[in-house]
Amino acid sequence: MGPGNKLIDLRKLLAERFPRPSSPPTSVLPTGVEFLDQITAGGGLPKSAICRKAFDAIKAADLLLRDGNFPLVIVDLVLNSLEELRKIPQTSWYRLQRLVEAVSTACLIINRHGIVASSQLKIVLENSWMLPDLENENAISNLRFRIQRSHLQFAIRNSQSAIS
Repeated sequence: MGPGNKLIDLRKLLAERFPRPSSPPTSVLPTGVEFLDQITAGGGLPKSAICRKAFDAIKAADLLLRDGNFPLVIVDLVLNSLEELRKIPQTSWYRLQRLVEAVSTACLIINRHGIVASSQLKIVLENSWMLPDLENENAISNLRFRIQRSHLQFAIRNSQSAIS
């Protein structure tokens, strides 16, 4: 387990041990759909709200991808435990893949575990940094990534090159 993972685990442990009470949202975003605005207590969607469960985040991404008006949808699941991520059915990941294929939207799933079997491309950060490393002004220039492509995509490309 790298130092970055330890920091994330420490933050999660502190958040579990010392939970902050939910503060009421200061403002809302009306959806324009009357019945939806009525059932949400504040008359719309609370601004600055986060889906706390991984599966809720996947459902939110599903809605955004179906909309088709966003060039990029980012689902940040870094703080979710592996147990929480395993609760997401594989069919949900494949559904997101099918939705992305039908629109001109890129979908980026950020997590610490390789759980998205349907991804066509995985970008793996290979650096393991200590906190002092992050204070270095040139830290971003030292990022090292490894790119993994899905086997299905690789097999398709190989068969196309054999045909050409």
